[in-house]
Amino acid sequence: MILVYSDVNSSRLKYVIRLLFNDILRTEYQLCNNLEEFKESNDAKINYSDLHIQNAISIRPSLLLFESNIFDKEIIVEDWEGLPVFFLTDKNADIPYDIFSVIFYLVSRYEEYLEPKSLDQHGRFKAESSIAFKHHFLERPLVNQIALKLKEKITLKSPEITFFQPKYQYVPTFDVDIAFSYIGKGFWRNTGGMVRSFLKLEFKKLTERFNVLLGLIPDPFNNFDFIFGELGKENYNAIIFMNLGKYGRYDKNISFQNLKFFRLLKNLNEKAQINIHPSYTSNSDLSLLRDEIAKLEHILGGDVIRSRQHFLILNFPETYRNLIELGIIEDYSLGYASQLGFRASICTPFRFYDLLNEEETRLVIRPFAFMDGTMTDYLKLNPDEMLIQVQRISDSVRKVGGDLIGIWHNSSIAEDEGIEKLFVKTLSILK
Repeated sequence: MILVYSDVNSSRLKYVIRLLFNDILRTEYQLCNNLEEFKESNDAKINYSDLHIQNAISIRPSLLLFESNIFDKEIIVEDWEGLPVFFLTDKNADIPYDIFSVIFYLVSRYEEYLEPKSLDQHGRFKAESSIAFKHHFLERPLVNQIALKLKEKITLKSPEITFFQPKYQYVPTFDVDIAFSYIGKGFWRNTGGMVRSFLKLEFKKLTERFNVLLGLIPDPFNNFDFIFGELGKENYNAIIFMNLGKYGRYDKNISFQNLKFFRLLKNLNEKAQINIHPSYTSNSDLSLLRDEIAKLEHILGGDVIRSRQHFLILNFPETYRNLIELGIIEDYSLGYASQLGFRASICTPFRFYDLLNEEETRLVIRPFAFMDGTMTDYLKLNPDEMLIQVQRISDSVRKVGGDLIGIWHNSSIAEDEGIEKLFVKTLSILK
């Protein structure tokens, strides 16, 4: 048992302690507010207070975990035994930094609640504005690394404490923004596509469209048999997020009422875990989100409980509150479109903490670390550079026993030969 003493009780502290010892380090723990009981205990002890207590690892608290509002904090990142941390509280303590507050600040996405925010054209918090990017630890699962450092400190004082070693796993996932390249687009969309291909002298695409519409060859975006086949070779499960939004500027899928699309969904449901990929527009319209979830539940014949936002549109806390209200219990949206790495500096699933309501929710967040479009559209990497980047992130996750979640698109695999080869190669390399 690890006993953690604090003379102040707070929901933030309870959240961090549970995350650290239950979710990451996986060991028995208890939060204690009784000083005499703490002093007399023979358990491994962590003193999270301003008091001097013998035979306990000392971490002096900052105010963050005992506050109930959101304030702009001065963040000074310094090196502590090879880790970039902040909230220095006592240079003479066993742990000079309030690492509990560091973890809470990163995992709660505290900085994304602050005003003014730096947003991109889609209203998304910019990766480049985050402290993780500015201080060069975006690609590190820093929260997990801090947890392991704390484990070292505990083991030195109390070698009898046992920890369950988590196992690394790679989780490839797929966003289906567009299920078909040509099928189901209707006369006007297909005519417009033909005209664009002709004007751009893309005669190969023009021929391909004609052949698909005539039923002579399969639609290139309907490459799920290939994807499932490659996943099966390495014993991966298929996790798919399907966009059922109405046609618009950023939502290009065809209507779920289209018979071929309906049949595709039914077929995919027999082979894969199908989840909702809420449309671009639904992020600001709860009724649309409710409608999209209802459509997918109708097709699948069961509850939809997992999601990932289209365009990774994620606003705190509104997006997650909407998902919770509609029965979503697991979300895969947390990450950045423009950069690789860990938006919350963690590679372990964790529960969303609503800072405005000051409560831990039941929504489990599964952060992703890389996306095909990030490497091609934003970072402009070539295939060799992509593989190096992904392997580097994988190595960091492997060392802490976390989950490495990647995002692939059926459309990208179909259109980009480099992405297709990278997808296949990672299935064995990242395993």
